Amino acid sequence: SPPSSVSSLSPSLLSQHVSRVVQSCNYQLVNMWRIAGKLNIKQKTQLVNSLIHSKIDYCSSLLLGIKDRDLKRLQKVQNAATRFVHGRRSRRGVTNLRKQSHFLPVAHRIEYKVCLLVYKLMNSD
Repeated sequence: SPPSSVSSLSPSLLSQHVSRVVQSCNYQLVNMWRIAGKLNIKQKTQLVNSLIHSKIDYCSSLLLGIKDRDLKRLQKVQNAATRFVHGRRSRRGVTNLRKQSHFLPVAHRIEYKVCLLVYKLMNSD
């Protein structure tokens, strides 16, 4: 039988975590837009990495296999952050902008973080 800590990670608990991350990131994005005119792209990218991606990446290994609905919510946050970096408020596609910024889509970020963790575990001395 799995340890109690593993069995307590219900989908609703993960959805609550995603909701808190989305809420926190959206709050940060609203504040970041207030100073956007004073920042260049490099500074905006640093802000997004430190305030948005760090929240998305926190506990990302637990997010592997989450519901599509929750994954889409996180992706919307990253899309909004990408629009912030490039100064676009429109809802047009952000795929090319995300590629220009070298941001992996959220699903790929989660997979990458898990693969990196496994690699480090297998190759540590």
